[in-house]
Amino acid sequence: MNKTQNNILIIAGEPSGDIRGAELLREIKPLIGNVSFWGIGGDRLQKEGLELIEHVRNLSIVGVWEALARIGAIRSQYKKCVKNIRQRKPVAAILVDYPGFNLRIAKHLHKQNIPVIYYIIPQVWAWGAGRVHQLKLYTDKILVLFEFEKRFLQKYNVDSDFVGHPVVDIAVTRAPEKTERDGFTIALLPGSRESEIKSLFPDMLQSARILHDRYKGKISFIVAENSNLAEGLYTSLLSIIPISIYVA
Repeated sequence: MNKTQNNILIIAGEPSGDIRGAELLREIKPLIGNVSFWGIGGDRLQKEGLELIEHVRNLSIVGVWEALARIGAIRSQYKKCVKNIRQRKPVAAILVDYPGFNLRIAKHLHKQNIPVIYYIIPQVWAWGAGRVHQLKLYTDKILVLFEFEKRFLQKYNVDSDFVGHPVVDIAVTRAPEKTERDGFTIALLPGSRESEIKSLFPDMLQSARILHDRYKGKISFIVAENSNLAEGLYTSLLSIIPISIYVA
């Protein structure tokens, strides 16, 4: 890639941000002409044309202790991102959620006079209201998913645009009606990060086994798979129980 051509930085450091970022990129590509995209994301953003300098599977963390344990890696990724910003000179940046990392990047971008668009803000209305001031200082455009977020930001004189939640555009296919004889299905949702799945999924599977034995023939299970994680992660854990679980 020619690092001097017009390009836009996108950072989505978590699987959920990869989904929302890919939806956004799909919509804006036809509108802005000959511009390349690079940054941090997952399989979905890569499929939409984002050149990855890092994959989300190497960044997603849960909780304070995991963050402390991986602080060296996080610092390394920050430096890598700053180096790429200096070399590629993006015309703008789109930061998707992931506030611990992205707000720090936003501060750096602001110092470099690079316009910053923040999409999906941190939950400042629930906790961390101090981050509102960082959003005000370091961003040029804020796009929010909910109208109440716009009203909340207005209290702090922070301008934002309400763009709606992409989930309303997803067509929902209604499942066929089931009779009592058909039994029922339970969804297992262990999370989107590797650490969550490794710590939570084994207990969920043991619970599934107990329910399967108790309601044999009346119950089935489905697990939501995160495509950004290694394929063998789910199969290795599923092998510990002798029941059939559908992976979607």
